[in-house]
Amino acid sequence: MTDAFTWTSKRFARYELVQRLGVGGMGEVALAIDRGGDVHDDKLVALKVLREDFAKDDEAVAYFLSEARLVARLAHKNIVGIYRLGEHQGRYYISMEYVRGGSLAELQRATKTHGPIPLGAALSAIVQLCRGAHAAHELKDGDRPLNIVHRDITPHNVMVDVDGVCKLLDFGIAVNANDVTDDLASGKPSYLAPEQARREGVDRRTDVFGIGVVLWELLAGRKRLRYPDAASTLQAVVEGVSPSLVEHRDDLPVGVVMAINRALATARKDRFDTAADFAKALLDAAGDVAVGEGVLAATVRTHLADHLRERATELMSVESTLHVRAPLTRPADDAAPTIFDSALGPEGSEPTQRTSGDGEGDGDALAQPLRFPVPLPTVALGPNFEICADAHTATVRVWSRPDLSRDEGAESAAMILSSFVRLFEDVRTLRGMLIDGRSVHGVLGTKTMGLIEVLFRTAEARGLSVVILSRDPIQRLDFAELAQRAALRRSFIVASAAEAVRLVIAP
Repeated sequence: MTDAFTWTSKRFARYELVQRLGVGGMGEVALAIDRGGDVHDDKLVALKVLREDFAKDDEAVAYFLSEARLVARLAHKNIVGIYRLGEHQGRYYISMEYVRGGSLAELQRATKTHGPIPLGAALSAIVQLCRGAHAAHELKDGDRPLNIVHRDITPHNVMVDVDGVCKLLDFGIAVNANDVTDDLASGKPSYLAPEQARREGVDRRTDVFGIGVVLWELLAGRKRLRYPDAASTLQAVVEGVSPSLVEHRDDLPVGVVMAINRALATARKDRFDTAADFAKALLDAAGDVAVGEGVLAATVRTHLADHLRERATELMSVESTLHVRAPLTRPADDAAPTIFDSALGPEGSEPTQRTSGDGEGDGDALAQPLRFPVPLPTVALGPNFEICADAHTATVRVWSRPDLSRDEGAESAAMILSSFVRLFEDVRTLRGMLIDGRSVHGVLGTKTMGLIEVLFRTAEARGLSVVILSRDPIQRLDFAELAQRAALRRSFIVASAAEAVRLVIAP
């Protein structure tokens, strides 16, 4: 690995590096321990770091950030989750869920030792893969479909854990199907759909083709296209070369073979319209063959037994160093006090008086901040909100709460909006809003973004300045997008608490 991602010091930003997991086109991946300090529990993560030779490539950085923003919104069981995006020594990184198991590529290689993967296990993996891909294809920004296409579905980009749960990863070259780009042939040649190789554009059926190739190879126990170089392979894809599966596996139900052949049709119109349709066809064709996570788990433990045993031995010593604390209901501050702290005072104390910063200090008005129920949670898997105000500033403090159910989130979102409506009606002298987001990392959920956009629009209608305090690079991008959508005329996104205080109390 290169200088910034060094194995000499075994450290990278807040992470302790444990083991290389791989090197991709633009990123290096390592198993690491997140030593997050007072706010975060130690945990094992897969750390993906943008390679040093791409660190100053604007296009590569844009792809890297785009992947993080996209996947952070894809909260789905069959997609590898993202914990955090950050930057260290000029290089962006993503910390991701670490999957205890192996890739479908490793499972595929194991067939050379253990024989063909059982049909039920292969179908179990692919049905789950279809569900993850379908979730990405269906992702929306509000009511607007994002038309995401992964474009790089391969056995290397699908992980399966010891419990038989299959997860899609690496959305590094994912695109909006409506965007016309110059790199439509990006991806590994043997897994490209014909329209990718011909640069004719892509849609969700392009990913259906990729999933079909992965299933073909799982069942056949070999590569579908075997050519000496990438150019020959790409030409075969362009020409629509389609080897027969039954020549390598003659024990498959006819319905399964027909479903695979349809997924691998050269013309998109002849394929399944959605990955969900492909999954349904496979389940219908399975007949009496058992399909499920338990079936896949048994195969993973059999085929990857040596791999899992070796990895488990390595992890035992690593996990003995992890320090896990009980969940915090409220995070410790990591910077100078904000308006929130000076308005409410220490936990459990009476409010303290302060001046507005313009020399007019109306003590009676400023000494009585509004109080609302604390905390006020928002959408599922989203943040908590804590709201207060004095005569001039409304302050919203946000921190993570991963344990909310969807019902709790929906109810609390309405509560937050109601509280802000009352706040704006009751405090006619407000001139600024402060969003303190230091304790939230990663992309804001779609519903949370919608909620904050409403708050921003309300603030703009009142002519308020909006100051956002955030240190997470990807979250700052989201806030900037929200400010633009809400047409805020006076908005500031800062990383310094002192700067936030200065701006929010400025005339």
